[in-house]
Amino acid sequence: MALWKIYGGSSQSVAISTTIKNIISSALSWCEEGRIILKKIRYINHAGKLPDGVYALDEHTFGLKHEAYSFEREVRVVLTRPFGSPKKALRLPIDVNSCITKITVSPESGIWFFDLVADLAKKYNVTVPVERSELSILIDKAKK
Repeated sequence: MALWKIYGGSSQSVAISTTIKNIISSALSWCEEGRIILKKIRYINHAGKLPDGVYALDEHTFGLKHEAYSFEREVRVVLTRPFGSPKKALRLPIDVNSCITKITVSPESGIWFFDLVADLAKKYNVTVPVERSELSILIDKAKK
């Protein structure tokens, strides 16, 4: 429930699930845009200095996050473009049905919101499962 509160911010929120394998598969098509790096986040205590081996804002910095967030166990995809590349917005292709494994709807959402998410998935040809969080059972019991 804590993660739903922190990241969802409201009862009308969803969580998108994927796997490292699916992310890598999607990212392979981005190589023509630059260098792709998959980074497991290193959680540090930001005590006013960068950790040993990190000296500037570069690709290593994107793998750092304050230790207070270590429960997230985050992985990031970092794309670095060659020096001198034109600064332009990137639109990176993702095959949603190959990348996403499921969509989970907040346990506090009403059935109307679940139906809305399921209908939108259908409208945009998203074929992965849409399900309510398993925590919905606990919330439903508490309401009785």
